[in-house]
Amino acid sequence: LPGMGVDFDIDEKVGPVVEPMRTWDSIEKMHLIDPSTAAPFVEEALRTLRKELPDETALLGFVGCPYTLATYLVEGKTSREYLEIKKMA
Repeated sequence: LPGMGVDFDIDEKVGPVVEPMRTWDSIEKMHLIDPSTAAPFVEEALRTLRKELPDETALLGFVGCPYTLATYLVEGKTSREYLEIKKMA
């Protein structure tokens, strides 16, 4: 998220917390991410791990799926009901 111009905190009891983005103006403050600039260490780490693993072993890294990230951005944090994002459907 920081690579897209979105700051967040991790609350020990809540998880990721961001300023909710529920207007077009707030969405326009984001920008496209350039992975090589925003997180150059990820490619290096994955390449290093791949070299260390046997070819038949899959290397999977966690990435927040787009819908999960969208719910955090709209709700402002994790949610049980997802009321705000459901309003957008």
